[in-house]
Amino acid sequence: MAVDDASSFTRRAWARLLIWGAGGLSLLPASLLGCKRKQQPPTCYAPPPPDPKSGPVGTNGKPVSGDGALARWRELGSIWRELSAHSRGKYEREEGEEKLKALEVEMAHALSALPASAELRTIFEERAAHVQRTRYVMATCYEPMLPSPAEPRERVEEQMSELRRLQDEGKLTREAAGKAARALAVQAQYMTGLRDAEAAGPQGASDRAFALWDTYRAGALVPGDDAQDAGRHVVELEVGKPGLLTEEPE
Repeated sequence: MAVDDASSFTRRAWARLLIWGAGGLSLLPASLLGCKRKQQPPTCYAPPPPDPKSGPVGTNGKPVSGDGALARWRELGSIWRELSAHSRGKYEREEGEEKLKALEVEMAHALSALPASAELRTIFEERAAHVQRTRYVMATCYEPMLPSPAEPRERVEEQMSELRRLQDEGKLTREAAGKAARALAVQAQYMTGLRDAEAAGPQGASDRAFALWDTYRAGALVPGDDAQDAGRHVVELEVGKPGLLTEEPE
């Protein structure tokens, strides 16, 4: 696991987290749809990194105090569920876009304060980018540019929608949550691998990215430990059940 030992804590400690939420788990494949955007997306938003001298910080930019790791996970849970609210259309376009920008700053601080693994960080950041594109840039779908993070981003949203449905109907079980976490782990592994490929340079990026895409589409991509942890944590943050998957059942 790439998160530090602050991410491992007992069921009793987890129970102190104040997180509520609902989300989704559809494991049906999502198709990439080719279309033209109605307008060009804005320049990529890059929130400023937190000052490393200031230590762990919360959404207000002030150092995290109190329970430390618990406060950091609570922060991430709040941010993830707010992304869910954006995805469900809670805000109108102009208001939502401004709120999302502020949320991305909070997200950067919270992920750095944990600190988060590359896979957990990626699934948060890619979801924020997906919300930006689908809710506030007026793009009805993704252009057919492969390989891309489009399909895994859509699958993440499917997981959140189905988890929320199961929870609302009182049918969310540990087994169902685990199935969602495994599906999410694959998406986290692919999106992180794609970022790594893009950092390899023009030719290397293309070769590695298409090889990764072929493996992903064939259903043969095996998520590593950090990706599996990311999948489990995201499920717990979404449904508000800390320890559901990261703690052994009694």
